[in-house]
Amino acid sequence: MKKVFLVWKPCCTRSHNQAHHFGAKEIYISYFGNRKSTGALLGRYFLSFFKTLSVLSQERPDVVFTLNQPPFLILAVYLYTRLRGGMYILDSHSAAFNDPKWAWARPLYRFIAARAFLNINTNVGHKSLVETWGGRSVVVGDVPIDHERTYPKMDIPSNSIVVVASYMFDEPISEILLAARIVPQFQFYLTGNYRKLDATLTKDLPPNVHFTGFLPQEEYFGMMCGAAGVMVLTTRDQTMQMGAYEALSLEQPLITSDWAVLRESFGDAALYVDNSPESIATATRMLLNNLDALKDAAVRQKKSRREYFDHIRSDVLNRLASSREFT
Repeated sequence: MKKVFLVWKPCCTRSHNQAHHFGAKEIYISYFGNRKSTGALLGRYFLSFFKTLSVLSQERPDVVFTLNQPPFLILAVYLYTRLRGGMYILDSHSAAFNDPKWAWARPLYRFIAARAFLNINTNVGHKSLVETWGGRSVVVGDVPIDHERTYPKMDIPSNSIVVVASYMFDEPISEILLAARIVPQFQFYLTGNYRKLDATLTKDLPPNVHFTGFLPQEEYFGMMCGAAGVMVLTTRDQTMQMGAYEALSLEQPLITSDWAVLRESFGDAALYVDNSPESIATATRMLLNNLDALKDAAVRQKKSRREYFDHIRSDVLNRLASSREFT
């Protein structure tokens, strides 16, 4: 059975590891880099749509794994499988359900999700929603990461917290910066493209806040390994945090937001906050004061989540093997 994992973006951690675990060939289609102009966006979607049809026609896969966004990607995959045969599995990220900018595409998501061989959802809420649409679903919140190497620890102070950020609307960045003022004895390293932030937030920063910008993978993971712990926050319920399970893969303690989906994935390896500056500052103190216990919990939680994923993986592969289209 030939499987491909096709997405419209450069390689990312979740897609790469899903493809690895399911034995799928990785295909990444990306035009015009990160340019956000209307012309670049329309051109990207137009070229990617027809490139997808062309690549799939050449590969002729039995199963196409793909993300559920952008909507034109899943439309291309749907049309290919209807015209040429095969099945598709949607790895369904939360933004397609939660982000207001994709609200117009929800009827299309509903139509295509209902006809997928399977939907991989990050939480029970979205699983239930897809099932009301008539689709089949399994829950895979965090995807195990099989690191091919160890990363040299970045030389940063031992009282450092790495804050994984993309500066999206659901990240409480201003609250994190206020928390840093409350606990000036700790260092905060914020990753990602901070130029997306409102300029007022980056003025008069406390001296214990450091914006790193985008980092190569080795430096990114090396910074995580060198820090006391990793912080990944969201104000949006039912949103999985890729940075958090990257940290868990390195057996690092976490500070994350107090949502049920995150408690299920990270258990005792994390401290949970209500996203207020005071709560974030308190959790930072607690992490440094309970570091050994949290590291031990991270090791146990990593093992537990891998066992859960392996069970789901076997179930998905068995469903594919017994599918009528292949018998």
